[in-house]
Amino acid sequence: MELRFSHLADFATVDASSKPTIVGIFDRVMCQPNQSPIPFPGFHLVASFEASISEGAEHELEIAFINEDEETQRTSCERSDLSLRPMVAQVIVSGERCRQPGTA
Repeated sequence: MELRFSHLADFATVDASSKPTIVGIFDRVMCQPNQSPIPFPGFHLVASFEASISEGAEHELEIAFINEDEETQRTSCERSDLSLRPMVAQVIVSGERCRQPGTA
């Protein structure tokens, strides 16, 4: 399975024909020096995956945000089965569904 693209965005949706609409793509979250925890804005994670028929159509997907020190910042945004039909899948996850480590 191959990741075709992924973006953090202010808003995203997928229409009935699997065409994504992505608004406000960003790649940085700014904060004050020594601010902890970093206030993360509302966001959507948008990703597109592609697989060959030999890899099968069903895959498990787990999303985690890792910092430069390889520490988990947010986990289990969504863990689900990913169905690739016709071997391409668009995934959109709302950041509101993510959990920070140590929270329920």
